Amino acid sequence: MDQMPEGSLFRLVSVENLTEPQRRCVDRCMALSRTSGVLVSALVSPDPWDVRPVLLEGDRLYLLRFSNPGLALEKDRMRSLGMCHERLFQGLPPPGTVSYGEAAGQHWLKRKYYPEVLNDDATIKAKKANTRVFVVYFVFFFFFFFAQGRHHGHLTLSNIAIEGDAPVMLDFGFYAHSGRMTAEGWATEGDRVLPLRASIDIFGLGLMLKRLMSLAEVGEFSGGSDQFVSRMIA
Repeated sequence: MDQMPEGSLFRLVSVENLTEPQRRCVDRCMALSRTSGVLVSALVSPDPWDVRPVLLEGDRLYLLRFSNPGLALEKDRMRSLGMCHERLFQGLPPPGTVSYGEAAGQHWLKRKYYPEVLNDDATIKAKKANTRVFVVYFVFFFFFFFAQGRHHGHLTLSNIAIEGDAPVMLDFGFYAHSGRMTAEGWATEGDRVLPLRASIDIFGLGLMLKRLMSLAEVGEFSGGSDQFVSRMIA
């Protein structure tokens, strides 16, 4: 049965229900990344090129994500996304991120597949008991990343997966280099998103924290927390 995980715009489609163009896209992704594993399904988006294979290796599911093929014509964006992924794997990569590469004018990233993301209020409310943990994690994790010169470029709740009771950030760099600056988090930045820098992520982080805190238990956060978040999105 097809499902709607990892963001409301995507459908998880079983292998037998993939169309011929979708299957060709999946086969191309697996060939270019030289990735092993058994294809069990794919995340399908409204964009025909954006079909993300979900692979079984051992007892774990992994996902392959490729950049927009149109990005190959924009050398600055290609170079910037490559640098983003190189920095990502310097030192300690974020949890769940396995490998990356470039092939046929597209960057790709392999990571764990997560069936649950914080992309709607119902999911957030179901995790209400963990809200304080999430907020503290995001603040410390990303300021640690900023200190290393690494950035995400599109911090939204749809890019937060849940593993057990812990948050995991997904897909560093991809949307920021897509050329489509219409999603939540770009209101004050627009096309000034490149090169990636801390101010982009601080703004997105502030929007995420504001939404999380608005759905938390009354009185869980102090007035000082509100002021802190307000400065991030000012």
